[in-house]
Amino acid sequence: MRTLTGGYLATGKLGRRQENAQAFGKIVDYGLDAGKLSLLLTFRPGATSLHGGTATAPYDMWLKTLAQHAAQRSSCMEVVSHASRGGPEPVNERLSALRAEHVRQRLVDEAPALEKAPVGQPDTGRGENLIGTGKDNASDALDRRVEFRLLACQG
Repeated sequence: MRTLTGGYLATGKLGRRQENAQAFGKIVDYGLDAGKLSLLLTFRPGATSLHGGTATAPYDMWLKTLAQHAAQRSSCMEVVSHASRGGPEPVNERLSALRAEHVRQRLVDEAPALEKAPVGQPDTGRGENLIGTGKDNASDALDRRVEFRLLACQG
């Protein structure tokens, strides 16, 4: 995994977009083979839009590549979303579910074959915080996230 990640980071630093996408595809394939996909998407506070900035600029490519590779393999996964501690729990649960649905729909838009697979079915919202303080600032960025959990495909 270190070698694959190194190749991805190096091609990104060199501005080689096509090679960078291919390197990321290898990371996705490795994760799908291993049954564990280590990919983390973060969100703006109180929103379903992905967090912007240079650190998260590759999200579009990540989602496109993930969708294509998951569809080619007929992979099944659950899209699990989390919200930071700030705000009332019912609002955070709803926001988490909307974030999971947003990402699921982006995957389906990239690879319509995923519509039939249980990608994000059910979309879940959870409140598992990693490091946040509940102030909805930069310290909570990792708590406003979506993760992908691979599932055994049914029937």
